[in-house]
Amino acid sequence: MKDEELQEESLEPTVDVETSPMMELSSTLATEAPVSGTPPPKYWRAQGLAEALHREFEKAQQTGDLASMRARFYLLVRYYGRTMAILRHALSERNEPLLNAALHNLISLHQPLHHMHEIAPTSVPLVLNLDKDLRTRLFEDLIVEVLQEVTTPLDLDTITRRVNELHVLASVKSKMIQKNIDNLVAKGHIQKGTDGFTRTKRPYSAINLDRASLQALLGTKLYRDFERSDFQGLLEIASRSQAFQGFFTDLTGFSRETADLFVAASKELSRAPSIAPGLGLKHHADLIGSIYPRPYQHEAYVIFRGYGYKGQVIEAPTGSGKTMIGMMCIQDWLQAMSPGESILILVPTVNYQQQWLGELCYKPIGLRLAPDMIFTGTPIALEVERRAMGTSPTILIMTYTALAQTGSGIGKGGFDQNSIEMLLQGSGIQYVILDEVHKMVEDL
Repeated sequence: MKDEELQEESLEPTVDVETSPMMELSSTLATEAPVSGTPPPKYWRAQGLAEALHREFEKAQQTGDLASMRARFYLLVRYYGRTMAILRHALSERNEPLLNAALHNLISLHQPLHHMHEIAPTSVPLVLNLDKDLRTRLFEDLIVEVLQEVTTPLDLDTITRRVNELHVLASVKSKMIQKNIDNLVAKGHIQKGTDGFTRTKRPYSAINLDRASLQALLGTKLYRDFERSDFQGLLEIASRSQAFQGFFTDLTGFSRETADLFVAASKELSRAPSIAPGLGLKHHADLIGSIYPRPYQHEAYVIFRGYGYKGQVIEAPTGSGKTMIGMMCIQDWLQAMSPGESILILVPTVNYQQQWLGELCYKPIGLRLAPDMIFTGTPIALEVERRAMGTSPTILIMTYTALAQTGSGIGKGGFDQNSIEMLLQGSGIQYVILDEVHKMVEDL
């Protein structure tokens, strides 16, 4: 493969999952095979090929042979895309042995592709499971992300360089960036001035890569079944594995072993590269994987997550660390949220607002979020800020009283349900934490 061809191919970092599922990889598949912990012996296995190409990639990297590196990478990508297509076919046909083989192969192929990007992020792109119609959106997301981080105009060359520095794509040419900038200008998200390009205040909604990846894995029809059962993304499956087992076996009639294998594949595919920024993900400290949560705090968090965060209540003494549990939940939510979506924390008083702000941003044992991700104030002040900035902050901290008075006239009081619903929808609120909720019950 010529280097010029490899340069062009590097502009296609996503996997085409719309390929015909029955290709040469499936020509040797057996019609019947038992379900077991490994693929049936007559099914094609990707492990040997993946290991061999991975070794060749590392040798080529040591000698600086970029063309050979990319040749090995893109060969694996092709097999990976075909395996995705086989997996979708197996799910639609309810072929459990074939699904088992495809899941094993998908994991075997993704692991070296993931590692190749980690050790050579400027040479090969991040492999993303996206359908064709979302590929253009990915470029636009990166451009918008670059422009949102600056207050001064950027020219085309600077935007191209900074997009490449995100290490999601590899060696993107300015011609491709210009094409997508033109699209964004036409949509009103970017404006062109004499000194370069800047973001407008028009809201922009980026791809949720976690959800898009699962939809690409399943196909639109089957994804709707997953979505209705609150499994909207790979991270949701990975974090609620026990609940997913029951759902998956009921939906497909497959064994729990196959459900476990699907969870393992979801965990592998949702891994973020350790040296590359997560596109669309918020930067924060890792509380869930740290030594700080006490055993009962971690257990409470697991219960919350296992039930899909639907209505559980923590009752514990003052000083026992309920806020820590709340922050662990927030960390989990941030991984699956799209830009423009928010978390609402309701508290009794302004003093509690400041306490939450300190825990989320400034305390050593906290999430250490950027302060501009947090809003503390009233719904009216939020609307003013949203109009000025064009987007909503990621976390909104309000008092119960301020929320209850939304839409009410001065001195009127009361509870305007429609106004509150407009606030929730307009702010893209996905999750709500009710702090000190027992005090609100007392006031009733």
